[in-house]
Amino acid sequence: MTQEKNGKDKSLVKTSEEVKPIEVAVVQEGEIRFSPMPLVSSATLPPLQIDPNLVVEQVKGQLSKKLLDHYAYSFKVAGLEARGLTWQAVNVICGVLGNHGYLIREAGYPQVTFENDQYVEVSGVAQLIRPLGLAENKRGEIKPVELVIATSTGSRRQEKKKKRRDGTEYDVNFPYENAVTKAFRKAKEKLIPEEIRVAILDYALKTNKTKAVPTEEEAEDADNGNEDVEKHKKKVAGMFAELKKKYSEDGEARLRRVLKDDYQTNTTKDLTLFQIDVLIQRIKTGEMPEPNTQESLV
Repeated sequence: MTQEKNGKDKSLVKTSEEVKPIEVAVVQEGEIRFSPMPLVSSATLPPLQIDPNLVVEQVKGQLSKKLLDHYAYSFKVAGLEARGLTWQAVNVICGVLGNHGYLIREAGYPQVTFENDQYVEVSGVAQLIRPLGLAENKRGEIKPVELVIATSTGSRRQEKKKKRRDGTEYDVNFPYENAVTKAFRKAKEKLIPEEIRVAILDYALKTNKTKAVPTEEEAEDADNGNEDVEKHKKKVAGMFAELKKKYSEDGEARLRRVLKDDYQTNTTKDLTLFQIDVLIQRIKTGEMPEPNTQESLV
């Protein structure tokens, strides 16, 4: 979300305190990065040609096929209107841009920057990537070479508890994953070319797909999406796949012990998306403890 300004920023890569240019050609393999060829400066590359009008029309076409009540929101800040795109709209735009060689994607794992009984604050990083081709790495494998042109950071402070009208408190569902989704959405939106972002915001306004809300927090609370259950299933399936690769004999028993000792549960259904990400990283780095029993996880 950014406040609207007079005039449009025509540049395809925005730079600010949170959008930092990087000029390094790297191959990414998991969390390991290495250079199979001399470093490449973005200044030596021809500019990436993107037709903003074509991209906007393609985004409009995809958004029109989705059954969404809105894909933008607006609210007032000090008397000025501020507008932002929902995570659904950001993902559609990033997908269309990717088809044109302008890749915007999440980078690494989200980080918890603050947490207490009432709130959790999460930050996420997005990258603007330009594919350069293929190269052979140190192990003789052919891997893609990519230029990381810019990075952007987004953050979200999410309530873990709220109060009812009678003053009693209740736990908010999925505070971690909601914070993660919104943090990454903010990071990715900053890397969308401004001309395209503003055009989609204007289109949402003209087609009555902009939701007016009192505050930014309420706008983001309405932007949770409806795919949490499906995301959870896919994450769990991915975790079990990594578990089988790393611990083919007793992986399920190791996971059972972690669930019981660290999360006080006996089912993966109680895990948040963030907790699953942490477990996947522990599995990949071989940090799962020895099992207490050889029972299979149900």
